[in-house]
Amino acid sequence: EQLLDGICDFNIELCITDKNEIEFLLIRGDVIKNLATGSGFERTIGSLALRTILGRVSTLPKPNIIVFDEVLGKVSDDNLPALKTFFDKIRAYFDIILLITHREHFKELANQQIMINKENNISKFRLI
Repeated sequence: EQLLDGICDFNIELCITDKNEIEFLLIRGDVIKNLATGSGFERTIGSLALRTILGRVSTLPKPNIIVFDEVLGKVSDDNLPALKTFFDKIRAYFDIILLITHREHFKELANQQIMINKENNISKFRLI
């Protein structure tokens, strides 16, 4: 099974140009375009998938944690179900997925939440 199956209606391919530059292509049927020209959701889910897979195929040691910091800024709340499916799938790759976000709607992606409040210039953490 591919990581994006059931999440979106396109695939992502990595290709190397004649100039030895890497391009990420978004492929939907017969339409092929650069991933950078996609919508906020397309760019975000494509980038998250690439980050996940590249980390898994790297010859570097495989960490059991992945951190996504404020990556959902360009994603509509309407795409929450697709993001939930994506994060459910990558749980097979990592023991810990840390998603840092200020977006209230995306709290339901989490198994556990850490609330950070700043009081008198001191940050305090608490589990929710």
